[in-house]
Amino acid sequence: MPGAARPRGLLLTLCGAFFLDVLGTTSVFAASPAIGGAMHLDPTALQWLFTAATLPGGAVLLIGGNLADRYGGRRMFLLGLAGFTLASLGCAVTDRYAVLLGCRVLQGIAAGIVVPAALAVLLSSFTERTERTRALAVWSTVSGIGATAGLLIGGLLTGAIGWRWVFLIDVPCGLLLGVAAMLVLPRMPRRARERLDLAGLVTFTLGAAAVIYGLTGIPEHGVTPVSVLATLGGAGALVAFVLLERSAASPALPLRLLRLPRVAGGLTALVAAGLTVDGLLFALTLFTQRQLGWTALGFAAAAGVMTVTSVGSSWVAGRLVPRLGAPALAAIGLLMLGGAGACFVVMTLGDGAVLLAPGLVLFGVGMGPAYVGGSNASLLHVPAEDAGAAGALQNIAFTAGSVVGVALYATLLPAVPTLAGAERYLPAFAVGALLMAAVVISLALTGTPGVSRWRAERAR
Repeated sequence: MPGAARPRGLLLTLCGAFFLDVLGTTSVFAASPAIGGAMHLDPTALQWLFTAATLPGGAVLLIGGNLADRYGGRRMFLLGLAGFTLASLGCAVTDRYAVLLGCRVLQGIAAGIVVPAALAVLLSSFTERTERTRALAVWSTVSGIGATAGLLIGGLLTGAIGWRWVFLIDVPCGLLLGVAAMLVLPRMPRRARERLDLAGLVTFTLGAAAVIYGLTGIPEHGVTPVSVLATLGGAGALVAFVLLERSAASPALPLRLLRLPRVAGGLTALVAAGLTVDGLLFALTLFTQRQLGWTALGFAAAAGVMTVTSVGSSWVAGRLVPRLGAPALAAIGLLMLGGAGACFVVMTLGDGAVLLAPGLVLFGVGMGPAYVGGSNASLLHVPAEDAGAAGALQNIAFTAGSVVGVALYATLLPAVPTLAGAERYLPAFAVGALLMAAVVISLALTGTPGVSRWRAERAR
């Protein structure tokens, strides 16, 4: 791409769409009480507003990645963005719960097309190692900003002008991004391939949907026979999917990607990061509002500390990837996330919110290298022809961690009935901290490139 302006505009457009997706997910959390009050929804109906987008969005990621590889990332990016914008408009103007739910489903499907398509364009456009490292660092930073900014922006919009604007703001943003995409995204020719691996795509989609459905119901209803059967059935379908891919002529997910340097370790780090981010935020939201009596907006403002530090640490991590290696950065970040969990453990045993701010700072500082390191490790060496599938796999890893994290923390909160008050939250925070340490140790013991080198250098 000639000149510097075009690559910058391209990266800004791709990251803008990713930011819109992440923002749309987290801002709904802040607006949910107002939506529930306006439509007279019970907690179960309100829970489905999140599940309706999460379930299809996570399930169709692999389909989106395959379509991007087959028909071109630019084409699928524009298609998914148009769908997301129209679905957001539908969410904003309806007064009927069923229509809102249907539009949330369409939002999730569209996001499952946009995100892997955006990564396919990014990986195909930034092929030189240093440029790709920097581009992935920017991409990772956007995720951290959107995840926490959504809570604050959603709360402000809902409080000032109403919950509909949480969705309506997506419309002009989507239109602007669509125009920018037509101007700066490169045209990518269709690649002649064998027919789509329909058996693999269907098996994965059904399996992922069943697992997500089973796990996302746990925060509201606890562990039930339905959640167990759905999760186990979905896991069985995913095992069948792997077996199908091993013998498929043109697999939906080329398993050779997992044999590329550092990919498996990077995906493991992303699962762990997703588990910690959404799981800890879930537990912290309940702790601050139920135990400390904060409002949702108050916690969102406090979470701004995490946003600022995660942006800064993501930028620094992107600069350090060539020096330390992506896996080593991911390990450092995960240790910091574990340290944040340890702060929250002490917080439950002591004086309320004294350690909340230090824990959030450590959380934000750790999130940058964990996500940047994991993303770079899983995507840095991917060939352009597999960019869509690799982008889908990266998002699947983080989404899987997020869904499992919320379900795990929701299960752990009431796990010890003898604990009362703030100490009820101790098992969830403690397990989160221990899991991060266990992942880092396993990466080091398996000789993950970068982690072993960093450990050897520190021993000198």
